[in-house]
Amino acid sequence: MKKLFKYLFIAMSVLILLLVMIGVAAYFLIDDAMIKDKISKAVKEQTGRDFLIKGEIKKSFYPVLGVNVEGIEILNPDGFKNRVFLSLKKIDMGVKIMPLFDGKVYANRIYIDGLVVNLEKNHKGDINWAFDVDESSGGNQNADFKFEGIEVSDSRITYLNMENNQDITVDNIFLQIGIESFIKPINIEFSADVDSKNPQQKSNLNLKFTAQVLPGFLGGKISDFDVNIKSQSPEFPTGKMDFSLSGDIELNNLKQTMSVKDFAMNLMGVSMGGDIFVSDFGGEPKLNAKIKVYDFSPKGVATDFGIALPEFKDEVFNRIKLDLNIFATKDFIKLNKMSIELDEIKINGDAEIKNPTDPYVYFALNVDQINLDNYMPITEEKQNEKSVTGIDLNFALLRKLNLNGVLDIGYVLFNKIETKDLKVEVKADNGVIDILQNKTSPKIK
Repeated sequence: MKKLFKYLFIAMSVLILLLVMIGVAAYFLIDDAMIKDKISKAVKEQTGRDFLIKGEIKKSFYPVLGVNVEGIEILNPDGFKNRVFLSLKKIDMGVKIMPLFDGKVYANRIYIDGLVVNLEKNHKGDINWAFDVDESSGGNQNADFKFEGIEVSDSRITYLNMENNQDITVDNIFLQIGIESFIKPINIEFSADVDSKNPQQKSNLNLKFTAQVLPGFLGGKISDFDVNIKSQSPEFPTGKMDFSLSGDIELNNLKQTMSVKDFAMNLMGVSMGGDIFVSDFGGEPKLNAKIKVYDFSPKGVATDFGIALPEFKDEVFNRIKLDLNIFATKDFIKLNKMSIELDEIKINGDAEIKNPTDPYVYFALNVDQINLDNYMPITEEKQNEKSVTGIDLNFALLRKLNLNGVLDIGYVLFNKIETKDLKVEVKADNGVIDILQNKTSPKIK
């Protein structure tokens, strides 16, 4: 994939630079036919591909040396289904006059309309984005070329893999990048529709953010980050899946820190937000986070993800929310002063997981009240009447469980027996659970 973007970048860079240079030369009485011939030969030399200009070349002089070229095609070599590798309906750009006298090329915003890129892997495994480019002699590496931004509209990228019948189309592409300078904020906006045939899925993507490089390239900021994805697929339990994410990100290489502030995420009706801070990411990373998971329905989420749960009473597992303070390293995860609300139950306390690869769990939790009778699955006979499908729950982790915890429960109702001020100690060693309890005298309700 790195080579794909590398070759695409090389091809587009060569094309744009050639258009700039030929566009400048056009002002010295070179006719359009000669310009087309020179560009075609130059692209052939740089990429090994045939290059066609089927449309007009329009020129302007003031206030910039402008060139507008229509009907561009770069052809595929033999052996591929599509005849054309890359085509452009129109490219429009202008070059500032004064810097040219110093051998510099400063372009204004570049407008590209109707870009189509057909990526293909044929039956032999050959790819059409591999160019015959001698990178060691690929033009003047020290050329002073700058531009103020780029706007791509009404464009499409296709990917066809003849080996596994994978067929992906990224259509209605819009890309806008505004660049004043590389040390000032750069505004980026992107949107597209994605249609995949194998696997079958359709998605709509919208992305925008502002990026800034810190002085000395010691880090960077991404502010007002906002991405929204809406997908449809028969592979999804409900046929659709929506995702959104927003926030501000800052990376400081000198301090070895990264922060994510005011992040908000929503997936399939589950919303969360908060702040995340990572320190010493180049050595032994440490994570501090404050995370809120807002009200959602566990029953509803289980249905949306195709998870088969036992049947419970209607009044339970309808609402849950969490408030978590997390401190973590590679050796442990701590949850301090966490708060959980499940239906009408309120839980707060601390927990710690040591050695996450072979976890040992400690917890000390306070529960205000719980009616366990309501949380018992409906009788097995009723469950057997229903057809249960979906994702099977894996209890392998529980069999290796090691824990030491304390539960302080203000009120509990179980099997119609009331108990107040109950203290339960829970210990487990490799899945063998031992429960000790101290309680007041129970009352039958």
